[in-house]
Amino acid sequence: MKIAPVANQATGAVHQDGSRYMSTVVRQRPEQKLGDGIYRAVIADVEVGVTSRFNTKGDLVRVALDLVEEIDGQKPRLWLNASPNLQGRLQNLVEAAMNRKISVEEASGFDLEEIIGKEVNVVIARAQTRAGFAYSQIITFLPVETK
Repeated sequence: MKIAPVANQATGAVHQDGSRYMSTVVRQRPEQKLGDGIYRAVIADVEVGVTSRFNTKGDLVRVALDLVEEIDGQKPRLWLNASPNLQGRLQNLVEAAMNRKISVEEASGFDLEEIIGKEVNVVIARAQTRAGFAYSQIITFLPVETK
């Protein structure tokens, strides 16, 4: 089951002592079928300083990617959470967005804001947790071929 926050709303909820509190209303999101394949996406946003829920070693970078084509009547948003180092999937994303390899000098201080609005191809594959739950995983990024 996937849940997503709708909004912070006053629900009129009351503690046992009579004090009111705000609660977050959640809704169940219908599962979108995103099968194995290559999907074109636009880099919609980059957020730095995202706290990892798995360790305290450092903050993460969160990249939002909006698919160009609709799936089941919706344009899904994909998320990449990565360490703030230009390596692995984050480096693949930057190089695909820029349609070239990044130099060592650029990698030492690349501004991720430069890739917002650029298109990339996202390679997706289905994966499974140890508990048996299936999910879609970003494998890598490829450049969009220009004509």
